[in-house]
Amino acid sequence: QAARTVAAQDKAATELVPGVFCVEQLLSSELCSALFSELENFERWAATSGFSVARPNSMNRYGTVLGDVGLQESMHAFMMEVIAPLAARLLPDLFQCSSELKPRCLRSQHSFLVRYRLGEDEGLKTHRDDADVTLNICLGKCFDGAEVYFHADPSLKCGDCASLAAPENDEFAYPHSADCRYCTLRHTHTVGTALLHQGKHVHGVDRLLSGERVNLVMWCRFRPYPSEIEPVSDLT
Repeated sequence: QAARTVAAQDKAATELVPGVFCVEQLLSSELCSALFSELENFERWAATSGFSVARPNSMNRYGTVLGDVGLQESMHAFMMEVIAPLAARLLPDLFQCSSELKPRCLRSQHSFLVRYRLGEDEGLKTHRDDADVTLNICLGKCFDGAEVYFHADPSLKCGDCASLAAPENDEFAYPHSADCRYCTLRHTHTVGTALLHQGKHVHGVDRLLSGERVNLVMWCRFRPYPSEIEPVSDLT
């Protein structure tokens, strides 16, 4: 199997800083290479056919929405069978709902590949994701720079972290400072290894220095899909 069993993933998960978890070799190098090749093939086809490619979001100008290449069902199954139980164990408070007896469940996902390359997207501004849980897996290639950085855990109260008391616009200043006082972690991606965190956890990507980095990003949400993209199979 490309992904390890959920039990194995839970044991392999390491909390790098509060709220940010690392799962080494969540995907095999073979699967990473296959997904990377899919992006390249799709980009070549789109260029020759004149097809207008829908980009993943307003911040990434290069990349592919996996639902557009026939992988919507596969990514939904991956969320339900792998990510959901893993995230529920690593972020238990996030899944609790005071108004209901049952814990909350992930119900939808937006999965896409992003590419950082000199002359294209070379970094990513400080931001939050439109997600409840984010999974970020490096697929390749060789690169220097483009480290992902994280600010303080959003579940901390202001009294737990003095930096959170500063004005929010200061935290989201651009360009991102190398000695940013909010940063608690800078992480260098390795192929097949995943980061898992709350979508509201403030983060960004430092400037790429050389090479090319491609990542699979999954935005997992408690809210349902829009009716037009509801999965055919009843996996929820």
